[in-house]
Amino acid sequence: KGSTKGSTKGSTKGSRGTTDAARPEPEETPRRYVEGGEAAAAEGERSPTRRRTDPPETLQTPSRNPPETVQTSGPADADAADDDDDEAALDKEAGLVIAAGAMLANHLVDNIAHLYTANVCEVVLGVPFVPAALGVPGEPGPGCAGCNVLTSFSHAMLPEHWASVFMHLPVLPLDFVPPQFARSRLRVKSEPGASAVAAHLVALGSSPNEGGGVVALARWTPAAGDPCVAVAAALAVLGDAGVDALEAREIEALSDAAFVPVAGGAATEAPRRLWLRAPARLAPLAFELPSSLTEHAGFLRRLGLRDELTPADAAAALRVAARKANGRALGPNELRAAVAALRHAVDFEASSSVEVVAQRRRSATPVPDSFGVLTPSTALFHAWGAPRSLLTRLDRRKLRLAHDLVPAGSCAAAGIRAVHDAVFERRVVDGSDGPDGGPDGGPDGGPD
Repeated sequence: KGSTKGSTKGSTKGSRGTTDAARPEPEETPRRYVEGGEAAAAEGERSPTRRRTDPPETLQTPSRNPPETVQTSGPADADAADDDDDEAALDKEAGLVIAAGAMLANHLVDNIAHLYTANVCEVVLGVPFVPAALGVPGEPGPGCAGCNVLTSFSHAMLPEHWASVFMHLPVLPLDFVPPQFARSRLRVKSEPGASAVAAHLVALGSSPNEGGGVVALARWTPAAGDPCVAVAAALAVLGDAGVDALEAREIEALSDAAFVPVAGGAATEAPRRLWLRAPARLAPLAFELPSSLTEHAGFLRRLGLRDELTPADAAAALRVAARKANGRALGPNELRAAVAALRHAVDFEASSSVEVVAQRRRSATPVPDSFGVLTPSTALFHAWGAPRSLLTRLDRRKLRLAHDLVPAGSCAAAGIRAVHDAVFERRVVDGSDGPDGGPDGGPDGGPD
């Protein structure tokens, strides 16, 4: 029995080794699956099994095939799938954490009469376990409606002051507001301070890259109401506190923050770039203060609000628009507004002196060119009064013309030169036409 078994095993192993040695190497063709169970396949005891291979960079176990012969999904696809899985896991974890905080906050608020002692309040007032809402009102966060952070009672704000602080301080939902008798011990803020409201408006009017301005309005939901109403509530708090309650740096930051909704909520502007009265045709380059905020004009004047748009303001608006466009062609509405702003900027009064007019003509006011790009007026020419035969032969690569919508009077007032004054025509006659080498048989060197 022993000899038979040994001979059988030996012959089997030997034959398999011979078979493996004689077997040709597989071609290095990409394939998605590799076969396993080699010994079982050779002995015929069971059919080959298939297993899915991992990407080479994550494959930890050795493989019979080289890594380069295994076709897997690309690294970008794998990373995207991993990111989606991680984000879903984080959302689920955040929902569980906020739900746990909601259970604790509900228990504390419902049983505050039995748990209320000075020691208990001192212990829990600074612990961030209460779900609250922070930031632009958007889709409800995980766990409970609208809550996306955990905060402490001493750091949170009551829901009636939401419009004044939601970008700076977390706001408690109604379900987690402690009773009146416990708020003092828990140090819940009864009213927001002027500095907190100013920080809220600065955050609301921050750059789009930071989530403020038009990005904040894009996330605004109809359930939150009119954004102008929310801004008016914050301005009312600052107006009651007075400018003296703010530091100079806070006033400067408020002046530059684009927290005022304009154009029906389609854009935002800073107070120093708003006017009480501005022509509607200048939008979107210059905006008038919304009517719902005119009652706060007194405080906004301290932040740079001006009463009426002057020619100098219109020219400044054109320079700001040129800087923002950075060589981009204006859209139809922007082009119309730029032409209107130019006409307003060069609207000289009859009492203007010759020196003032000359100074304004020398200033490089941005003017739309024929392609709609705001260009300094000193680099442009206008085509008014030029014959069509001349315009058709102009080299537009060397001469930039003002846009056709810019009137001739505005071109002249802005210091734009006429193309017929800057371009001259010269007729060149081929010398080989005449019999003597000159034009029409005339002598060489005649006038062109």
